[in-house]
Amino acid sequence: MKFPNAAKGIKKIYNAEILNLIAILLTGLVLILTVVLAGSVSAESEVGAGLSGVGVLVCAAAVGVLAIISLILMIIGTIQAAKDESSFRMIIFLTILNMIIACLAACFSGNQFINSLSTSFNAVVSLISSVLVVIGVSNLARGVHNGELEAKCASILKIIICIGLLSLVARFFAVFMLNAVAMAFVIALVVVSMILSVVQYILYLSMLKKAKNVLAEN
Repeated sequence: MKFPNAAKGIKKIYNAEILNLIAILLTGLVLILTVVLAGSVSAESEVGAGLSGVGVLVCAAAVGVLAIISLILMIIGTIQAAKDESSFRMIIFLTILNMIIACLAACFSGNQFINSLSTSFNAVVSLISSVLVVIGVSNLARGVHNGELEAKCASILKIIICIGLLSLVARFFAVFMLNAVAMAFVIALVVVSMILSVVQYILYLSMLKKAKNVLAEN
């Protein structure tokens, strides 16, 4: 095995993303159950409200546990992968910085500026981390002479750049051009961006899965 640490690390990162995906699906289930709960309360159905309430609590607890496990796996996997590929080292630094800012935001939860800064920084860190993971996997693919995986990484990077540009354009129109036509344009851009995000996430998971298999075999 040419990159043993990266193979173990990327496997953990892949598992972390799978857990994160499950957490996202459970979050959607929580929202559905919340709506059902609200409907049951309105209809004065005690049984329905009780079952929905229990479902919300169980799913919410599961989301929290999965999020913590996913974060731990992501950190450990990134540290391991960084031993074989330098692109992952920056992710470690960004993750630590993001956690510090999140802690500050929690301490000053009433400060709107700190909360906005934390949310924006978290979004930027997530984007940069994804790009760095793709670049890191691409470099590792080049190291084991796997052109197929390298090409997949290049495609994902293009989609990530497109999503970033669309988000910037949408934010520009939302802030500086407040009229009906601009808002319709912004909504269209957001929809396209969301569709591309789903495609990118599927390709990203596929890339990680292939990467862990390729590195385990080489």
